[in-house]
Amino acid sequence: MKKLVSYATLMVVVLSVPVLFAQTVTTPEGLDAAMKKIGAGIGATQKAIASNAFADAKGQLPALRQAFVDSENFWTEKKKADAVAFTKDTIAKIDALDRALGAGTPDSAAVTAAFKEVGGSCRGCHMTYRAQENGAFIIKPGMVD
Repeated sequence: MKKLVSYATLMVVVLSVPVLFAQTVTTPEGLDAAMKKIGAGIGATQKAIASNAFADAKGQLPALRQAFVDSENFWTEKKKADAVAFTKDTIAKIDALDRALGAGTPDSAAVTAAFKEVGGSCRGCHMTYRAQENGAFIIKPGMVD
């Protein structure tokens, strides 16, 4: 019985860690930091998928998903319903990629297609709200208050 209680306590702690480290984004600087995390996560996921290292790709997804969850608040506060929708759509596509990667034997074509869907979802928001300046993405001037 003692082991069961210890195991249950451990599971509560482990499952709570992502919540403790979640950072709700409220500023353009916070959004920029989240987007940098997302960029790094997308790059690492793409590299792993290209190498058929599906477990490594799957390992990138929790942090990638969390960065989108964190950034959703920014768009909600700025009352940008379309950006919130882009974010929710991207999270759903990350979840679909996670399912494809979690298959008993992941199908390379299905995983690649799911990854492209994630990228397509990112592209929609970038076309609306982001611009490149000196090789880096910024929020388009005048898009948020």
